[in-house]
Amino acid sequence: MASINHDAIGVQTPDVQRAENLTIVQGMKNNNQRNYGQRVDPAAIPEIARRLRLLRKAVADNITQLSIQTGITRSAWSNYENGLSRIGVDAAMKLRIYGATLDWIYFGDEEFLRAGLRERIKAEAEKEAAEEPGSKRA
Repeated sequence: MASINHDAIGVQTPDVQRAENLTIVQGMKNNNQRNYGQRVDPAAIPEIARRLRLLRKAVADNITQLSIQTGITRSAWSNYENGLSRIGVDAAMKLRIYGATLDWIYFGDEEFLRAGLRERIKAEAEKEAAEEPGSKRA
């Protein structure tokens, strides 16, 4: 009985299929490190993280309190604040309870922030700047 050349007729054996799947997964891991995805500018992650840190300091005593109020886990919030992952839209929408907008979270646009929140965030930013090493206020 003659053997069939599977490559010639386009049939993939299970071993070939597994190898191709592994290659695809490895490529995804290499191209999608730290949850950035293709549509997110990695340069924006630190600024988003900074705004989230300022928001948390302005509205909650600690991450645990914010977590209880929003339903965002402490570990997820910590990752957002530290720039290890970008906050998704669903989680960002939960921050509306404080008056934060998606435009502010993702782009820094303060136009539609609640006035009281805007002032508290600015105060936190000033405190943070004063605490930085080499600051004239420190």
